[in-house]
Amino acid sequence: MPTSVTFAEAGYEVYGYDVNEEVIKTLKNGKIHIKEPNLQQSFEKVLNLGKLKPTSKLEKSDVYIICVPTPFVKKEDKKLSDITYVKEAAKEISPFVEKGALVILESTVPPMTRDEVVGKIIEDQTSLKLNETFFLIAQKGYCLEEYCMN
Repeated sequence: MPTSVTFAEAGYEVYGYDVNEEVIKTLKNGKIHIKEPNLQQSFEKVLNLGKLKPTSKLEKSDVYIICVPTPFVKKEDKKLSDITYVKEAAKEISPFVEKGALVILESTVPPMTRDEVVGKIIEDQTSLKLNETFFLIAQKGYCLEEYCMN
């Protein structure tokens, strides 16, 4: 949400897609569903200006931001990062990703997830090649190795 609001404040037209209809309804009613200092005011401004549009319909775009939960799961005696939602999001956006698109992975993920998971999913479902015909960056840091290696 903060990244989307920042893009909208910079003048870009942003579509805030979510699979959860309740989240979309909340956003369309002018309320955010997360706690972040000063975000509510900024969100209301870009929503009222029509720069940020909550939607449950995914469409083609120049930039896609994947920001989904990566909860810890217990496996044997270790806590590991569950990247199921990251994989699902990559599969869902793949049909819409076109040449020159930028995909931003904002979720906290284990090392190599960006290229070896998200990049591979998009390559496998399209005719695109990572860092040649589409681009993928990880905006946030990675989780600690002892907690997220699958």
